[in-house]
Amino acid sequence: MLWDADRAAMPGNTKSNLFKSRPFFLIFLLLLLQACVKIPKATHSPAVQQPLAPIEYHSAFGEKPHLPSADRLFELTAEQQDSFTQYLTLQQSYGTPAHEIVTDYLTQFNQDFNYYSATLTARDAFEKRQGNCLSLAILTTAIARLAAVEVGYQLMDMRPVYSKQGQVVFTAQHVRSILYDPDYVSKTDTIVFMRPLIIIDYFPTNRSSIKEMVSENDFVSMYFRNIAADAIAERDYKKAFWLADESLKYSPNNSHALNMLAVIYENMGYQQNAEQLYQYGLKYSQEELELLSNYKSFLARHKRYQEAELIKQRIEQINEPNPFDWLKQADEELAMNNLDEALRYYNKVIQLAPYLHHGYAGKAKIEFLRGNTSRAKIAFKKAKEMTVDEETSLLMRAKLSALNDYESQN
Repeated sequence: MLWDADRAAMPGNTKSNLFKSRPFFLIFLLLLLQACVKIPKATHSPAVQQPLAPIEYHSAFGEKPHLPSADRLFELTAEQQDSFTQYLTLQQSYGTPAHEIVTDYLTQFNQDFNYYSATLTARDAFEKRQGNCLSLAILTTAIARLAAVEVGYQLMDMRPVYSKQGQVVFTAQHVRSILYDPDYVSKTDTIVFMRPLIIIDYFPTNRSSIKEMVSENDFVSMYFRNIAADAIAERDYKKAFWLADESLKYSPNNSHALNMLAVIYENMGYQQNAEQLYQYGLKYSQEELELLSNYKSFLARHKRYQEAELIKQRIEQINEPNPFDWLKQADEELAMNNLDEALRYYNKVIQLAPYLHHGYAGKAKIEFLRGNTSRAKIAFKKAKEMTVDEETSLLMRAKLSALNDYESQN
């Protein structure tokens, strides 16, 4: 089972990093719009009213628990508020812009802020000085609101990070927050792309790009999906159901939430409900690759192999330009020992992004599993050529050395 849990799963105690950016002008605007704005897929005629997702409530789920409102996620205690407002008043007396004051406060505050995979509210993240990237963005929002600074959110397009608990595979998405200068006024004779801004990011990297801007409602939806993912990992499907359902209220027809609910239904024994959600999601949601992948696995688990084959053919026909989406599919197929399918997807990664090492490295694994050590060596050599950091290059070199030792012993 596979879905996006939106939770960051980066290792280590990396300190948060802060970047400042100045306004971009019209000539750059045109380039960025093509690269950064996500164009929705036309899944149905806009003249047809979209029905609500087929969510059925069963008595087995129990009564709905008390869940925090969106505003409660960003609440701070009176003591925590005072800690910042005193700093804010002092810095304002020096004429420092409000969004820089928030940034400077977070910089000092985050010296002891450690990465922690759990998703926390602003109050808990402040008190414990820990949390994942979503927690940091929630805390940033809470502090920014005290300074009347507008906050935006960006979902980053970067290599997915995987974790596995039992039979459940999690993929992580990375989100970062933006603080806009509240005092900026554009000149009347200038067309400006955006106000001066500061980016607050846990794991900045030059090899990631903006996938899409995220609304505050979508951002809140991520919080509930993260908590639901934790509940699923603990096999608390009742709790997970209510949390995933709550996330849909903030982001209707979100493909990740629909995926999650389908998984919950299947594990609770409601196979018909699970299939209805997969079919609904494929008809109305904007992202269908993971829905198709999960639906294919669902059909295979229920021995509906001909239907699963048809879904696999649909997956093959998807024109998804993001190589990491196909890398995710390849890694999943490899984990299930479906070598032919995995190789097909790794080749698609290579076709879309021949400059990345990931596709070649995956191909090498498959060749080794098939006993083709010479081909595996060729693929690993190619992967090594395409690495851009010393750590990965050393890893590829170690794999080549291990292959040479294996050949000499066999």
